[in-house]
Amino acid sequence: MKNALIAGLALLTTVFAALALRRGQHPSAPNAPMADLSRAGQVAAHRLHIGYVSMDMNNPYWRRVETGMKEVSNRFGSRLSIRDPQLDSVRQIREVEDLLQGGIDALLLSPINDETCTKALSLCELKRVPVVIVDVGAGQGRYACLTISDNRLGGYLAGKHIRDKMTPPGPIRVAWLQIPQAVYAGRLRSEGFAQAVQEFGFEIVGKQEASHRKDIAVRVMEDLLVRSPDLQAVFCENDEMALGALQAIRASQKLGQVLVVGFDGNPDALEAIRKGQLSATVAQDPELMGRMAVVNAYSVLADTLAPDARKDIYVPIRLITAESLQEKASKPAPSPGVSP
Repeated sequence: MKNALIAGLALLTTVFAALALRRGQHPSAPNAPMADLSRAGQVAAHRLHIGYVSMDMNNPYWRRVETGMKEVSNRFGSRLSIRDPQLDSVRQIREVEDLLQGGIDALLLSPINDETCTKALSLCELKRVPVVIVDVGAGQGRYACLTISDNRLGGYLAGKHIRDKMTPPGPIRVAWLQIPQAVYAGRLRSEGFAQAVQEFGFEIVGKQEASHRKDIAVRVMEDLLVRSPDLQAVFCENDEMALGALQAIRASQKLGQVLVVGFDGNPDALEAIRKGQLSATVAQDPELMGRMAVVNAYSVLADTLAPDARKDIYVPIRLITAESLQEKASKPAPSPGVSP
């Protein structure tokens, strides 16, 4: 099976790297048509069973990751088992245990926090099942590779956007809603935004975790608006919290007075940008994230992914604004059969 899978992955890896270099991205952040897989690779992959334990499928970001995973699995013909712990760390470990007992060749994991990741890695090591971490970040332990967006750069781009959109006479007064700092991706986003805070001289009037969730962000934002009525901008480390912040701002009749930036590029956030409510979001590419995670798992099983290339495999990110959405909408659709 290993030799057949290597044959099937060889051309795909070459195309991935070429396209990534053509687009000026990391060679480790590729995109490619799945039609380039050879029959040998598809036959070998058909024997594989890959498990994925997500964080929370109520969040549209993770549903989009799932879509990318299914696209590759369907093309390769492999079996993909997906579990949803709904942000319950105890349940996430239980889902990992169930998949291992059922028999999987590799595990894809989006850990809720470092502790659950470390426990899951220990369980998989005992069963000799390789683990591909999908976004979020890794705890302590051995994993095959980490497929992740450049979260640090994303946090910095959010801060730069706030600076570019606002030119007050004094420091910009900014609130900061964080995803849990027990999550590696959260720490990276915070590091990037902290760099922007220092570089641009923002005045942080409030910084608080809102646990990824819209409902919690509403309550946090309501309190911040009372304590800091002259607040000028808000950075939220995911789009669900950004939409919650917008809800609180709207209820306080300050819509349009407080600039809000999110992170993820979810459809609801893009719609809020089109309506002129959300100023920007740092967009990840969750479908590509899912596709790359599955291909990385295949590569690990075929032993074609070099050890020094396995740690941080970056997926491109970009800042989305009303201007960039209008520019995209104005571009003519490509002719059939012509790559954009």
